[in-house]
Amino acid sequence: MTSNNLVRFSPGVTPLHTLCGQVKVLLFIVTIILTISTFDCRILLAVTAVAAAALASLKPNWKIIWALMLVAMGLNTVNLILFYLFNPHIGCEFVGTCTELFRFTERLVMPAETLWYFAVRTLKVVAMFLVSLWLIFVVTPTQLAAGFNRVGLPYKLSMVFSIALRYLPDLIKDYKNISASIQARGLELGRKKTTLKAKIEGVVSIAVPLILSSFDDVGVIADALDLRGFGKNKKRTWYVETPYGRLDKICLVLAAVLAALTAAYMAYGVIVKPPMWYPF
Repeated sequence: MTSNNLVRFSPGVTPLHTLCGQVKVLLFIVTIILTISTFDCRILLAVTAVAAAALASLKPNWKIIWALMLVAMGLNTVNLILFYLFNPHIGCEFVGTCTELFRFTERLVMPAETLWYFAVRTLKVVAMFLVSLWLIFVVTPTQLAAGFNRVGLPYKLSMVFSIALRYLPDLIKDYKNISASIQARGLELGRKKTTLKAKIEGVVSIAVPLILSSFDDVGVIADALDLRGFGKNKKRTWYVETPYGRLDKICLVLAAVLAALTAAYMAYGVIVKPPMWYPF
């Protein structure tokens, strides 16, 4: 694992780390589809609990997880505020009933159903966040590309995921170097020592050279792939893909069962169109 404890370049020793790339990708895809397709908090709670347990078994760096969670919750809060401003009765439309709790203005009311909808939507974001983090912590970039390729994605597109994940530590390192060089020239970027305008100017001054350096790196990577004959053949093999073990076969069966249940649940939602589960 890299120094930032986010991207792993060699397989770990836990049972989840030993799964082959295809199994990891299949579990991720099926779970994400289930999470996206439902607003039932009972299903979302189950997915969140399983994903949290799986993530905890990997013994990750919790400081990074909490920092990423804080960013995700901040973006989710902004999203919920916009939802409310555009449609205060959005929860009523999902639940089918409307119980007004209090009123800010003639238009901006707060129904109990809208609060419930916001809570379920937040739980949905948490579930998707934990499932995505589980994949990032458990898979190597090469396993990710091999896994997507074995589930049917062309290997040229699969390599895009591998390169993006592999390049993430370099992007973080470049950001830190550019930030340090800018602060060495006298521009203060501390949280408590600058105004909002100065912080925005600092972000822009970091973003521009970071984007330009990223374009340079893209050219270097593209040249390296061309020199190695990447894309010459229609198919390719992967060193990291090993024969299925006992745990791989068990997880494949679980993924197949979960996929069948997800398909049935989605079909039920399309045909019957039930309201959001609301216990109150």
